[in-house]
Amino acid sequence: MDDQSDFMPKIETPTDNRFVQNFIKNGGKFLYSENQSEVNKNIALILKENTWGKSSLISIDKNISKRFKLDYSFSDDLKEKTKCLISTCEYLIADDGSILISSNQVAEKKLQELPDDIIILAKTDQLINNISEGLSGIKNNGKSIPSN
Repeated sequence: MDDQSDFMPKIETPTDNRFVQNFIKNGGKFLYSENQSEVNKNIALILKENTWGKSSLISIDKNISKRFKLDYSFSDDLKEKTKCLISTCEYLIADDGSILISSNQVAEKKLQELPDDIIILAKTDQLINNISEGLSGIKNNGKSIPSN
């Protein structure tokens, strides 16, 4: 039985919990890391779970490539050469558990040109409620607007 009065404000699930619940419901896997050491450990576990070597991974982000010592060549046959892209994102969208990426993260590639598996590295300050907030955030961030 619900003890909440009809006149009380609705208790909303926190943004981070909504994102995780919806992301997993959509088939994603979510790992939380508190620091870089945990990120490294989680990447190693992902490699082991999928029986991938480091050569199976690629990133177009120079900082990520350097941090994980990954290949940085982003060729036309990317999908055939690699198993997984490691990238950042613009935002994590709580209402539907989606990830907002732009041409900044995928170098103008279409999703079908990318590997089937993608690891997204994001921070809690990238959690937003909906796509409108994300598009406004991109527009208002002071940088040039991505092409797609």
